[in-house]
Amino acid sequence: MVYVFFILIALASIRNNTKTIIFAVCVLLVEYATLTIVFYPEMSQFNDKLMEMSYLLKPQFLETSSNFFIVNAVPMGIFLILLYMVVTGGLILYAILNTSRTTQEQADLIFNTEKQAMLEENMRLGMELDVARQIQAMVLPRKEELQKVKDLEISARMDSANEVGGDYYDVIRHEDGTIYIGVGDVTDHGLASGVVMLMTQTAFITTLSAATQNLKECLKAINSILFSNIHIRMQDIRNLTLSLFSYKNGVFTTAGQHENILVYRQANKKTEIIDTTDNGMLVGLTESIDEFIHEQKFELNPGDIVLLYTDGATEAENSKREQFGLKRLVESLERHAGLPSTDALLYEIYNDIYSFIEGVQLYDDITVMVMKRKGK
Repeated sequence: MVYVFFILIALASIRNNTKTIIFAVCVLLVEYATLTIVFYPEMSQFNDKLMEMSYLLKPQFLETSSNFFIVNAVPMGIFLILLYMVVTGGLILYAILNTSRTTQEQADLIFNTEKQAMLEENMRLGMELDVARQIQAMVLPRKEELQKVKDLEISARMDSANEVGGDYYDVIRHEDGTIYIGVGDVTDHGLASGVVMLMTQTAFITTLSAATQNLKECLKAINSILFSNIHIRMQDIRNLTLSLFSYKNGVFTTAGQHENILVYRQANKKTEIIDTTDNGMLVGLTESIDEFIHEQKFELNPGDIVLLYTDGATEAENSKREQFGLKRLVESLERHAGLPSTDALLYEIYNDIYSFIEGVQLYDDITVMVMKRKGK
């Protein structure tokens, strides 16, 4: 019995299990209680015999009035063993509880330290992203610039998905009266995509300052710059869809692959969908895209509207995982095309998108640009 008790205590100590120790002590108490009940009558008879023998075996040198007893050591031994084993179990139980408490305190300390470090790191990254957002917003065309375009009424907006956006758009007025427009979408989003977007904007402006403002040559130069910066310096694999436009005297010229171009015709109240797939390929993906670049032209009559967008608009999802889609975007354009300003039109298009997704978190940036030719 004692052997079994100490086996249980040893297992409990190894496994740090207080329940096993409590179980062992309970088993010990039950077993000794059982032994006491079973053997108590026999022990009483044995004690009576010892009393008789004590009287007969009393030594002669003892005084007559003194008493002499032969003591039964068995009950006392049982009591001492029981006491020793209970104390042993209690001490081990205390040690385990104290160890568990200390271990938990150490675990809590480590957890709190790591949690604090993560909070500080997240705060630092958040501050960096805030700075990147501000820089990004600073390079986007301002409303005052767009209002200076004589022949076109232009409104544009970009909503980022949680972090720094990878969407790009720009409107640049050239001294010869030509309006240059760019719209693109960098793969992924976040700080690195925002950096690629800034490089694209800088490269576009730089190439337009050259002697010739040819869209094909612009795309070639932009691709060369981005490929070098992204793959060699950033050690990244990001790329982007990018369409460039030039507008003068009612004629749009476009080159580069991006989303469809939507052209709302005031005359018949219908929208033309112009595919840009054959106009180029992803920018920054390969060292040269010269052979893939093609130009396309279309006219814009007074009252006609051009809508440019990134895939965040058409791929915005609601709680049922349904996408807003190109069809809904066209319907939204046609439904609100009669509004008095492009600002109002842009607002209603975004309102339709957000009403559709019903508060679902954005997973991609949403950019929409609306251009309407002035006049009737």
